[in-house]
Amino acid sequence: PVAKLYSILIPFMFITTTLCVLLNSFSVLFLRSQSIQKKKAESNFLIILSITCLVQIIGTVLTIAITLLSTSSVLGVLLMILPYSSDGLSLVQPWLLVSFCGSIRKEIKSLFGLSPRKSESQMFQVRSITN
Repeated sequence: PVAKLYSILIPFMFITTTLCVLLNSFSVLFLRSQSIQKKKAESNFLIILSITCLVQIIGTVLTIAITLLSTSSVLGVLLMILPYSSDGLSLVQPWLLVSFCGSIRKEIKSLFGLSPRKSESQMFQVRSITN
């Protein structure tokens, strides 16, 4: 019963997406109104939130369009696009973290052997059998 699922899903998606947009807008306006020096981490965090919110909006619009255009010839195209927006919402967070966070980027590079790891200083106590 797809219609029954969408009757619950669409209001939930609409409310959560609207809240996401409102809270992100409030955060941006709040940070701009502050006279303090904004840190790069705060700006990057807002960019990550905004991009994630945009992907969520795309998914919500596609889902609503699918229900409204269920008899249209465009339905096939919308049904093909919807899984990509869903996967995009899942996969965008890690890629954004790698893009905007230098420490995570360094760890990923060293994990794949693209940059040398820092040598950790270790102390060894040498013991001799002859003493």
